[in-house]
Amino acid sequence: MLRSPVLLAALADAAVPGIRPVKVEGLAVPAGAVYQSAHVTGQDGRVWVVRSALTGAAGAELAASDALVQLLDRRLAFDLPRVEGSARPKEGPAVAVYAQPRGNALEWNDLQGRTAAARAVGVALAKLHDVDPRVVEEAGLPSYDAETYRQRLLADLDRAADTKRVPSALLSRWEEALEAPELWRFSTCVTHGPLRGEDVLVDEGEVSAITGWEHAGVADPARDFSLLWTHAPQQAFDTAFEAYAAERSDRPDSYLERRIRLMGEMELAYALLASRTMGEEELVEYHAEALEELAFDVEDDTSLVPPPRRAGIEPIDLEAPLDPADIESVGEGDLAPDDDLTVEIPVRVARAEGDAPAEDGATSTGATRVDADTPKTRLPQRGS
Repeated sequence: MLRSPVLLAALADAAVPGIRPVKVEGLAVPAGAVYQSAHVTGQDGRVWVVRSALTGAAGAELAASDALVQLLDRRLAFDLPRVEGSARPKEGPAVAVYAQPRGNALEWNDLQGRTAAARAVGVALAKLHDVDPRVVEEAGLPSYDAETYRQRLLADLDRAADTKRVPSALLSRWEEALEAPELWRFSTCVTHGPLRGEDVLVDEGEVSAITGWEHAGVADPARDFSLLWTHAPQQAFDTAFEAYAAERSDRPDSYLERRIRLMGEMELAYALLASRTMGEEELVEYHAEALEELAFDVEDDTSLVPPPRRAGIEPIDLEAPLDPADIESVGEGDLAPDDDLTVEIPVRVARAEGDAPAEDGATSTGATRVDADTPKTRLPQRGS
């Protein structure tokens, strides 16, 4: 349940003795969110973040995530706020209190392409995804390989279908992508969970802190990009993704960008499910309408799933040794005696399974490139 900012300030004072609140600012609660937060200013001028779970399950995640934060904090250059204290009221889940980290929170809608901030987001995610996954197991948080994560998404799809509020065209579209074997051959890694702009703090063009680790685990790296792809301008997403691909110790798999789009679309279904769980019927209707709009927008789009290969055509392995016996000699007598004859020799180059070749001088990341002024499907937003 939602708590008043004044109550959150009182709980913060109980959790961290000596705060002595003089000011409290409640933050907007996005549609379908399972946490609410407030900024509390103490008598000494320090600012604290109070985070309150809205469901029992969210409260358990809030408590478990702090163990991972402590393990990750010494492995990453940016700050990860640690719980300084917690308090449990008579009713409802406990609240956690953190010191406000340095920097200003981003808003994906306002993030600009070709900027230091956009590049910094990609670099920060690359550093996180390169962390040894065993730290997540040590913290006791969920860990998936590609197949078990795909099975989890299929289960989520079934839950969404059970609501009878997700258009059948979207369910079929997502199921087709989840059943495409090419998309699910990748290595999972340490992930934050769907990253909101407010989770990322930037100072002087560098990511200074990342907050909101309640959904962290070992999973598909695509999940961390889903909200960035959904809400940021295309060029901003491209800038972050290019910086990410350049910074990763291992090259991102060729179908990462397709899975990012899949999970970005499915975020609406997750919001619908969360709204139903919380009994927010107005939000259920809002998200149901947004899903109908999305179904209309992607009606003719087939780009989530790679096109089928033409029968009988196999990719050429350019690194395979060439047998001289396979080279057919063409004598001069076989050529037409025409000095102006131009012969076109078709050359087929094998690429890693993916979407498109890299541009000249660029490294291919497997991402589908879209011009900055090309519209892309957007998921409707509510709240901030």
